Amino acid sequence: MKNKNKNKNQYSHRFEQIIQQFNDNKFSYPRRKSVQALFKNQVQIRPKKIAIEFGEKKITYKKLDEKSDILGGFIDYFSTKARQQKIYFFIDRNIDLVISMLATLKSGNIFVPINPKDPKERVRLVFKKVNPDWIITQDKYLNFLLHAIENISRVNILLIDKEEKNCIKKDNFRILSFGCLPKKLLFSLRPANPQKKSYAYIYYTSGSSGQPKAVLGLAESLTHFMEWEIKEFNLSQKDRFSQFTRVSFNAILRDIFVPLSCGATLCIPEDETIIFDPVALVKWIEDNRISLIHCVPSLFKAIASKAKQSRQLKNLKYILMAGEQIKNDKSLSNFLNLFKSRINLVNLYGQTETTLIKFYHRISLSDLKRDVIPIGKPMEGAKAIILDNKKAQSPGIKGEIVIKTPFRTAGYFNDSNLTKKVFIKNPLKNDPQDIIYQITIRW
Repeated sequence: MKNKNKNKNQYSHRFEQIIQQFNDNKFSYPRRKSVQALFKNQVQIRPKKIAIEFGEKKITYKKLDEKSDILGGFIDYFSTKARQQKIYFFIDRNIDLVISMLATLKSGNIFVPINPKDPKERVRLVFKKVNPDWIITQDKYLNFLLHAIENISRVNILLIDKEEKNCIKKDNFRILSFGCLPKKLLFSLRPANPQKKSYAYIYYTSGSSGQPKAVLGLAESLTHFMEWEIKEFNLSQKDRFSQFTRVSFNAILRDIFVPLSCGATLCIPEDETIIFDPVALVKWIEDNRISLIHCVPSLFKAIASKAKQSRQLKNLKYILMAGEQIKNDKSLSNFLNLFKSRINLVNLYGQTETTLIKFYHRISLSDLKRDVIPIGKPMEGAKAIILDNKKAQSPGIKGEIVIKTPFRTAGYFNDSNLTKKVFIKNPLKNDPQDIIYQITIRW
């Protein structure tokens, strides 16, 4: 009996050691700046550096800062509410989308991106769930939007691609353009500084398990991710990032804000259809000297299918994958054996509710022995806890992984009941402020 208890104690001790090693990621960042402050810092260091390339169009850090200041000030000027307005983007992927994101953060508001190519039913559902205060869009989408918001009152619609005067006021909406203000006044506009702790965005879940749910993101949590990725992968102003993610998918946040937070260049394909043509896709990556790609594993497979020689993709350093399970197949093994450690493959895992990702795994040749690539270990600022069905830690018992992090989202917009179901008090601690998020991974 003594030996049995001794073995049990040794097993429990070893279990504790494994959990501690798994979560050995001490958080060592200074007090965080906001994303817009990280961007502003780069503006001051390298104002003439190209921030974004979109086909033949380019914009410097200084010009991007000025344009987003003007738009943020424009929103303030025509707003009756002080802060935290819901500002929808119904814009194609281009430089104006990035300007709109920065302007919304600078003015202390909440952006809600919608993909103009999403089904019309989904777009209408989104408008019903979260009533917009503003919609920033392009002239070509105006007619559709006027029908989509017919039951919504008091919304400002800004046609961001129209400079001529366009000021129309109706009972339930107002259409504006930059031409509504004298140029001297327009160019003098600047947004007021937002609160240090504020909401930043609303993104919708895919809806794969039912109707899409609106997740309310926190500015501080967004900053935490940007700082982590820059530090973990040693990113700098020398890097060139691709932008392949859809507007309505929250992974676009890392596409856009990581490069702008470290002084790198963001490259947006002018022709979105290249992602469906592996030959054109690889050529674009090479022509644009891309060093880091964020993508889903299925897009990686497309790239790998046409990357057949080790001299290809000579500028590429990282492919960070998320959004789908990575299986050990021929495309993965061929790529790893061809490029070895010159191009680093990383599996990122997280959910919309936890702010982008919270686990990561650097894929190596040794992973080719596995059937499925693991999700990895928690990033700095996050911890994983394994609980059994009684919400306790039990060595040797299969359980559910939960995430503990202060850098989560605020939960579901206008749905406190659902938020309380998935963001629960840590059952291992007697602290109501110690919150964990339940995910659906079995360990």
